Amino acid sequence: MLEAPDGSVYLTDLEHNAVVRWNAASKKIEPVITDKRSLWPDTLSWGPNGDLYVTASHIENMPRFNNGKSTRTEPYKLWKVIGIEKSD
Repeated sequence: MLEAPDGSVYLTDLEHNAVVRWNAASKKIEPVITDKRSLWPDTLSWGPNGDLYVTASHIENMPRFNNGKSTRTEPYKLWKVIGIEKSD
């Protein structure tokens, strides 16, 4: 989770390879981005220019979930999501 100055909260949505936002004003969840390449979106962070960054950790490809065999592929991804309306 990551909170924005406007009170909205950004969350990862593992089941849909997505990032969503809980809008404090409307009390609704809104999609931010969905991408099938974002496997197990994990950590969220604000960049210095207000861009949103999210890692794709591929946790579902760990050996413990794949009969003892890792199906992870490197390099792991760090996504920069531009166009987020983040107010300070």
